[in-house]
Amino acid sequence: MPGFLEGDPGRYLLRIRDLNGRLHGLGFVADRRGSVLTAHESVAGLDRVVLHTPGGQTRVLGPDAVLPLPEHGLALLSTEALGGLPVPPLPLAAVAAGHEALLPALAGEDGRVVALRCGLLGVTGAAYGGHRLGGVLLLDVPVVGGIAVPAGSPVLDARSGAVVALAAPAACEPRHGGALTAVPVGTGPPGGTAAAEALAGLLASNAAAVPGYGPALNLAGVLRLTAAQVAEAGAGPGRVAHLAADRVDRPDGLAGDEPAATVTALVGAPGSGRTTELAALAARRADAAHPLPTLWLRGGRPGRAAAGSAAPRRAAARYRRRASGPRAPP
Repeated sequence: MPGFLEGDPGRYLLRIRDLNGRLHGLGFVADRRGSVLTAHESVAGLDRVVLHTPGGQTRVLGPDAVLPLPEHGLALLSTEALGGLPVPPLPLAAVAAGHEALLPALAGEDGRVVALRCGLLGVTGAAYGGHRLGGVLLLDVPVVGGIAVPAGSPVLDARSGAVVALAAPAACEPRHGGALTAVPVGTGPPGGTAAAEALAGLLASNAAAVPGYGPALNLAGVLRLTAAQVAEAGAGPGRVAHLAADRVDRPDGLAGDEPAATVTALVGAPGSGRTTELAALAARRADAAHPLPTLWLRGGRPGRAAAGSAAPRRAAARYRRRASGPRAPP
């Protein structure tokens, strides 16, 4: 998983305060542009939102930088106009019911961040600000003295480290029996509203740029895994990139980032440049404006069909294990 429990878990979290310094909640960075996701109650009623980074920096956001989404219990804060934030983003994912979650909380007078391990009790509906929220998580949070869970605290899937929900204490109802409520973040809301478009855009940019692994495997995670596989392919690390650099334009070569045909067969005698063409195609796909995943599989030599046919299966199985493992590659 991302290094949430490696070192200081607080390095991912932003404190949300008013102009008087009063803490209203927590948030986290969700994409490379510095978009911050938090619970709506963390910013409700604030004319100015003050963000404090783990490194001590401050950003003051006006109303034009805050997109309230009360119908989903969320709020989206934009820091791009202020230069973004020096805070690593976290991947987003849909919740997997029945699994444990990790919940950051603030401990003691100094407000140091600790991670609580919680059980997911179920999914329900909840009322918030005149809206009816669906897919709300009920969390069994351990009772620890001196520990507080602010609104907007990200709920992470314990297996993948991806954020699946945000703590929303204001959505709690008596029938919830004291469980902490959390609003989901990993599925976009239905409909063509501005809120739906904003959240859908955030989910897409997160999946494309912030690697998720295991149950939270996303496009960015697939790209990183396949890039590592291609880098190791051929005659050793960097061999594919070296071959691609030797490629020259030819009338019978492959052009563009992606062949137009669903299946393209590259044929030719040994030494005719087939491997160089494929290496160049793999490099173009990786460096495109919208990168595409590439898996480099080697077949067998003539007379070794049995061994060759098993090689792609072994390679695919090896990288499936990497994708489902609890830790992301470096």
